[in-house]
Order: sequence, then structure tokens, then C-alpha cells
Amino acid sequence: MGEAGLDLASLFPDWEEFERPSVDLVSEELKIERVELDPKKDGRRVVVGVVVALTHEHPDLEIVILTPGGRVVAETCIVEVRNVRQVLTLHLRHSEPSLTYTVKVGLFLEDELVDAHEAKLTWP
Repeated sequence: MGEAGLDLASLFPDWEEFERPSVDLVSEELKIERVELDPKKDGRRVVVGVVVALTHEHPDLEIVILTPGGRVVAETCIVEVRNVRQVLTLHLRHSEPSLTYTVKVGLFLEDELVDAHEAKLTWP
């Protein structure tokens, strides 16, 4: 059966529950609640956790890691965030664990920045 004939409703009867957050999870304001950074011992990877307050909108989430000089060493984007918590492992290009990096997180609706968060990333 081709994708055109795929009926998700019959395969996943509870699909609608996943499409819309429950009323208890919906916030009045779309925003970044928290950003958590967990640099790995190899000095090349960092686990980034982002907690957002969800509304009925599905924003895009962008994460960028920059050197002190402003050069991008890692970046990613999640289109139409549907979960409160996102956890991603980013791999740094040309990492130097002795540097202090800047992590910028942006929440976008239709290319408009809704909220932003900035954090410093260092290795122990």
C-alpha cells in the first residue's frame, strides 16, 4: 500500500490525543521555560534539554552553539514542537573544550521569534 492510501486514524486510533496537548498542559504564553546543558567528557558533544510552555501553536525550535568569536560550531532545528521537553545531542565541529561557548535557543512561529534563551557552555 502506498503512502497516499495510508490511513493513520485506523492504524493509531488515539492519534488525536497526540496531535493536541491536553487542556492541563496548555499555557497562556508560548515560551522557553528552561534550557539544560550536559557537556560530555569527550569535549565534542553536548546534550541540550529544552523545556517549553506549550500553547495550541506548534512552534519551531532552533539551537545554535557559537565560539567566543561568534563562529557556529553546532546547530539544529525542530519543526513544529509538540512536546514540552526536547532533548538533543549536538556534536561540535572543531571543538576546543577549554573555550566557553554560547548556546542560543530560539522559539519561532512562522519565522517570527517568540522567545529566546542564551546560556554559557563550559567543560569541567
